[in-house]
Amino acid sequence: MAETSEQSRSSTELKTWAVWPVHVLFFASGAAALVYEVVWMRMLSFVFGNTTYAVSVVLGVFLSGLAAGAFAYGRIADRRSDLLRLYRLLEAGPPPSRSRCHFCCSKR
Repeated sequence: MAETSEQSRSSTELKTWAVWPVHVLFFASGAAALVYEVVWMRMLSFVFGNTTYAVSVVLGVFLSGLAAGAFAYGRIADRRSDLLRLYRLLEAGPPPSRSRCHFCCSKR
């Protein structure tokens, strides 16, 4: 009985050699988000003229986006079994929208 539960558990878990690239990708994704946060804060400090307002706006929008994403995609993630594929799809969407932000805030 114990052998079958160990076999089924080992078949669903990632192999040990495949875990560290996933952790590196999680770290890189978080680092990229922090870099975008700093860039947006710098860009908005030119708009507002004060970094306090820029930081407030960036943090408010960033945390609101995290909350909305957790609410919307948390329910989807509960129903899916391939969470790594879902994460890959979710990470592919934001970079094009992030790159357009520079054109929206740049001086014409």
